[in-house]
Amino acid sequence: MININRKNFSIPCPAPNTKISEIIMQAKMTFPDLMNYNLILTNKNKPLDPKKTIQEYGIDHGNCDIDCTVPDYLFGSEGIIKMMKIQGYWEFNEAMLKNLGVFDLYKVKMGLYGNKQNHATTSALVEFLKNKYPDQIDELKFIYQKAETFLEK
Repeated sequence: MININRKNFSIPCPAPNTKISEIIMQAKMTFPDLMNYNLILTNKNKPLDPKKTIQEYGIDHGNCDIDCTVPDYLFGSEGIIKMMKIQGYWEFNEAMLKNLGVFDLYKVKMGLYGNKQNHATTSALVEFLKNKYPDQIDELKFIYQKAETFLEK
C-alpha cells in the first residue's frame, strides 16, 4: 500500500527485486500531477533510495506501508487556494512555482510588475489556475476577482 497525502493506492504483489524507482513511477502514473515532482518515499520514516529494491528494505506483506508527503497544492486548485492570503495574493514561494511548472512565467511577470514578487507570483498562479482548471471557472471566480483587485494596486 502506498500512502501519498492520505490518498492510497495499491501495487499488486511487487516482486522482491522491484526497485523503489519503479514504485515511484507507478505513483506518478496514478497521480499525474506529481509527474514533475521529486517524490521521496519512506518506510517507517526512513527515506527509500530509488536505486534499491523493496527486498533490500525488508518490505513485504508484513511491512508494506510506504509513505510520501507532497505539498497539497499539487493535488488540485484547493491546495493552491489555501495558500492565498486574505488580501487576495500569494506570497512568493520559489519551490511551489517550480513544482507547478510556472517559475519561468513568474520571471516574465516580474518584468511586468517591476520586480514585485507577490504581484508576479499572484499573476502567474492566476494564469496557471485558469489554464489548468478551465472547468472550475465559476467556482474560482471570486478568487480571480480578489487577485485582480490586489494586482491593480
